[in-house]
Amino acid sequence: MVFEIAPEEYWDLILGTIHDPEVEVVRAGGPYFAFYVLQAMWKSGHAERALEYIRAHWEPMLRWGARTWWEQWEPEGSL
Repeated sequence: MVFEIAPEEYWDLILGTIHDPEVEVVRAGGPYFAFYVLQAMWKSGHAERALEYIRAHWEPMLRWGARTWWEQWEPEGSL
């Protein structure tokens, strides 16, 4: 989606698939790759969904005391 390889008529299906917990796909493993997920959401007109994703994933880091963004979502590992 970000690089317009997938045809636009599939974008909603792709986003639905990557966010459906019932579908077995490799999820965005960390904050770095989440950039591409957010770009895809924004590009396909899902800005509100992107904001929800940011709040759900980065807000916990702030609650855990992060002063920079971590390499992983949880506070175990490289901070």
